[in-house]
Amino acid sequence: MLSSPSIADRVLSVHARGAEAETIAALTDAGVTAILHWYSGALKHAERALEAGLYFSVNAAMLRTHKGSRLIRALPRERVLTETDGPYVAHGARASAPADVPTLVRDLAGAWSCDPEEARQRVWDNMSAVYGRAKRHARATSPTRRRV
Repeated sequence: MLSSPSIADRVLSVHARGAEAETIAALTDAGVTAILHWYSGALKHAERALEAGLYFSVNAAMLRTHKGSRLIRALPRERVLTETDGPYVAHGARASAPADVPTLVRDLAGAWSCDPEEARQRVWDNMSAVYGRAKRHARATSPTRRRV
């Protein structure tokens, strides 16, 4: 899949659990725009992913665990995106949903010790950067088209 020419203009959301080093190496070699979804691996692998330009999506469940909170605090804010991962993450007595993202951003602001509006803007800017990067990469790798 990573060698497909059509992958250049896509943003990949990838689980790497149990194969962090291999997944990060494959994504790096392919030069794709990718998000490590609900990453739970070692910080040393996260550092390699950051060097490769990868992003990380976080959810409320991650903020409730020591390991997840530690990772979120270790990541540069410029590489963090939000996710709900419903129905696998609970929001109270129900499955998490996109409508819960403002609460997640507020909780993320707490982890970052910043204002919720600052966290909201940071996540928005990050998402814009991810999709802008994919578009630039797609233009750079697409065959030259002849204009008539």
